[in-house]
Amino acid sequence: MSYEDDKAQIKEDQETLTREEVAEMLRKKNEHVFDPETAPKLEHRWVDRGLKMSCEGASHPMHQSYKH
Repeated sequence: MSYEDDKAQIKEDQETLTREEVAEMLRKKNEHVFDPETAPKLEHRWVDRGLKMSCEGASHPMHQSYKH
């Protein structure tokens, strides 16, 4: 069975389930389940550093993005 076949089968199996039912299935199979809809929102504090923008002093590790 190919990846595309697996993907189609999972979609078919889950299309009639509610979001809560799918989440419960995942909890039974996995020790940890991440739900992006209930994750805390991250606040970004962007600082202009010339060629790049840095997110500093926020509630998560510093990261940066280079300008084009």
